[in-house]
Amino acid sequence: MSFFTYVIIYQLHKMFQRSKIGNELLKQVQLRAQLQSLQQQVSPHFLFNSLSTLRTIAPDMNTKSYVEKLANVYRYLLSFDDNPLTTIKDKLSFMDSYLYILKERYEDDLEIEVDVFKTFHTYLIPPLVENAIKHNIISPDLIFLTYSWTTG
Repeated sequence: MSFFTYVIIYQLHKMFQRSKIGNELLKQVQLRAQLQSLQQQVSPHFLFNSLSTLRTIAPDMNTKSYVEKLANVYRYLLSFDDNPLTTIKDKLSFMDSYLYILKERYEDDLEIEVDVFKTFHTYLIPPLVENAIKHNIISPDLIFLTYSWTTG
């Protein structure tokens, strides 16, 4: 009988030890997740502070404009994680900054025309422009994209 009692107590002790180890591992995982969350919050903050500083010390207006547009793009992309849909008005604002950056990069090889009636500005849409350009190759020949949301 004492042997069986010993085995039962031993098994209970082992289960208790595994449970304690499991709890400690869960606590570590939770702490790592909290740290990662804080790092992700600090990283955009650091980026925007750095871009703001860069904009301030930039010697010319072209550089200042580029940095400002770049900050707008990152701000929009960070907010996109919260909601995969956006209003056309917000998308147009983002497109202005995004296309400015691409135009600076590709100069005369990229020409874009956007024509959207204000009545459509409250409509919700998924991302389009980034994918249209990201998945195409910019060639030395002129690329002309037209987005037109007009009524009959």
